[in-house]
Amino acid sequence: MKTRFLSFAALSLVAFSFAAGCGGGSSAFGRDAKIKIHLERTDSTQNLTDYEIYITKNRNVTLDTSDRESFASTQNRPSWSDEYNANRSNTKLELEFRTRSSQPPYFVFVRVPSTSSAYETLRFWVDVDGNEGKKITQNLTIGTTQRLTNVTINRESADY
Repeated sequence: MKTRFLSFAALSLVAFSFAAGCGGGSSAFGRDAKIKIHLERTDSTQNLTDYEIYITKNRNVTLDTSDRESFASTQNRPSWSDEYNANRSNTKLELEFRTRSSQPPYFVFVRVPSTSSAYETLRFWVDVDGNEGKKITQNLTIGTTQRLTNVTINRESADY
């Protein structure tokens, strides 16, 4: 009887450790993070007023701008976008939101207007909980809205 009790106590402690996020690996409980996406012009980029950043959720690799609840942007705040904030200028676009455990991964799309160039070069980075992300340069085709296929935003991280 004493052995069963000790086994049960040890098993309960291990189960609690995993539920609390201890013991290595990722926890199913995890935490949500504050995400801030930046898109900034470079010397060769046009005015960013006609550009747009879009975020989709739940692994949605298709952007449907006719369904305003399916995406967040600097001009659209859906009901699922917690702690939303957006800034637009002619040199930079910024979009902030808090992740939710039921929504990742999030995907990033950028609308690039038609210009005289074949592509536009933009600087892109993602901050997670106030920690500045690595700045990268993206060459984007003009006259398109395209998914940044190398970018995935998870519940508490951004990979690109």
